[in-house]
Amino acid sequence: MTKNKNKSKFNVFRLGLVLVFLSLVFLTANLLTKVVKNSSSLSKETQKVSESKNVQKQNTDIDLAWEIYMNGKYGFQIETPKLLYKVESQDLGRYLTFIRFEENNFSQEKGVAIGVSKESFEKEIELIKKELEGMGGKLVKEEDLTINGTLAKKFEFQPEKEGEARSFLIINFNNISVSISTVPEQIDRVIESFKLL
Repeated sequence: MTKNKNKSKFNVFRLGLVLVFLSLVFLTANLLTKVVKNSSSLSKETQKVSESKNVQKQNTDIDLAWEIYMNGKYGFQIETPKLLYKVESQDLGRYLTFIRFEENNFSQEKGVAIGVSKESFEKEIELIKKELEGMGGKLVKEEDLTINGTLAKKFEFQPEKEGEARSFLIINFNNISVSISTVPEQIDRVIESFKLL
C-alpha cells in the first residue's frame, strides 16, 4: 500500500511539473506576443517622430549648413558652408587677400577659396585657366553671367587624371577681381548668395 501511495504521489508530482511547464510555455508565448506588438507599435511611433524630425531637419539644414562671409574691406559677401576652417592670407602673390575655407573633421560640405586681386577681369581669367591647365585640369564648361549688374564668368575644370572637379566664379568691380572656387555642386549656391556691399 505504501508502494501505491508513493506511486500516486509521484504521479501527482509529475502531473504538477507538467502543468507548471505548460503554464511557463503559455506565459512565455503570451509575453513574447505582447513584446512584439509593443515593439511594432513603438517602431511605428518612432518612425512617425523620426519622419517629422526629418522634415523639420530638411527645412532647417539648408539654412543652418551655410553662413554669410562678409568682406567689408573689398565690399562683397557670399555664403559659405559652416564648420569649415578659415585661413586668410594677405599679399599672397598677385592676391591682395586669399581666404580659404578648408574642410575638417566636423565639416559636411566641401571647401571654398576666395582670391581678391588687382588684375583685370580678362587677366584674372587667363591666369586661373593657365594655373589649372598646368595642374592637369581640363576646361569643360564656361559661362558668362551678370551678378548685381556686373559682368562675371563661371567655368568648370575636370581633372584629367586624379583630383577633384572645381568650378570658378570671377567677377570684377571697384578695380579688383574676385575669384571664388569650390566644387561644381556648391558653385550655384555661392553665386546666388554673392552680393556687393
